[in-house]
Amino acid sequence: GDAERLAALIDAAALMIGIDSGPLHVAGATGTPTIGVWTAHHPLNFFDLAANVVHLVPREHAARIGQPAALRYFERAY
Repeated sequence: GDAERLAALIDAAALMIGIDSGPLHVAGATGTPTIGVWTAHHPLNFFDLAANVVHLVPREHAARIGQPAALRYFERAY
């Protein structure tokens, strides 16, 4: 669990693909292009904005947000 070492490894990569986990959150703090794959959680609730991260969410992801305004924000900001 050395976050500094993990960040260095991710920073040296051409691409990072990960699930909602510690490594995905570390990747958001690097400049490495990253794809986050979400299944049970929603990035709006569990991930800060990061310009280098694209989030893949299930089709029914809107049900995990709850509020129409939050869904609009997610679609615009993430």
